[in-house]
Amino acid sequence: MEQIPDSLPTLSKQMKRMNRGVLTNVPKETIAKAIWEGQAIMGTDGSVRDPLATYSFVISLSQIEVETCAKGGGFLPTTAKYLDHYSQRTEAAALLAGLCWIKALLTRFPNHTHNNPPSLPIPIDNKAVVTDVNRTINLQTPTFDLLSPDYDILQAIRETVRALPIQVEVFHVKSHQDRTKRWEELNAYAQINVLADEQAERIYHKDPGNTGIFPTWVTGTRAALFHDNRQVTKGVDKYIQDAKHTPAMQ
Repeated sequence: MEQIPDSLPTLSKQMKRMNRGVLTNVPKETIAKAIWEGQAIMGTDGSVRDPLATYSFVISLSQIEVETCAKGGGFLPTTAKYLDHYSQRTEAAALLAGLCWIKALLTRFPNHTHNNPPSLPIPIDNKAVVTDVNRTINLQTPTFDLLSPDYDILQAIRETVRALPIQVEVFHVKSHQDRTKRWEELNAYAQINVLADEQAERIYHKDPGNTGIFPTWVTGTRAALFHDNRQVTKGVDKYIQDAKHTPAMQ
């Protein structure tokens, strides 16, 4: 375990880079208004095409007529030497990116109503992420047994949710429903998931300099293992064995 390597950008710069290139087709104040009034919905998704992985989020101003009003996302960092990208981390990265963008948006455009806003629905097609985000955790919980290998992102998600001025509802939705049903036959949760999935695919065709880059070190991370300045995010004990024995075997 070690602190942030000196060669990595500062945390604040990394977090800003995460939501670089977010696009909106309506004024941001209008998006904030829809969130405060409980009309909006957000979808998130991740995609893996080794050696690349992308994350994405899409916001619609309406839960009745779902359409892309804001979209963002980007690429995940290169994995450590003996790791491959995996879907749970990309999905969690997408959720964190979307929540951080909303937090900044609502800070800039505070609640214009006198009412407590309804929860913002966020359907996700990865059950493992939904389970971990909604899991009850306290200081006595064996977090690394329950949440490893993505405890850093999940911890950041939970801290961001607590800091939001609204409630969010993160729940599971079946993926790729558009493969068997027409768009108009899908409910709002399936539709926003389809739009987020399409955004995750589009990012593969973007230049990394024009879209987000997920941070190597996220808010709330207490400690992490790095190998050659690349974070080990999965199966730390197995990774150490691989790193020790593979070169000798080769």
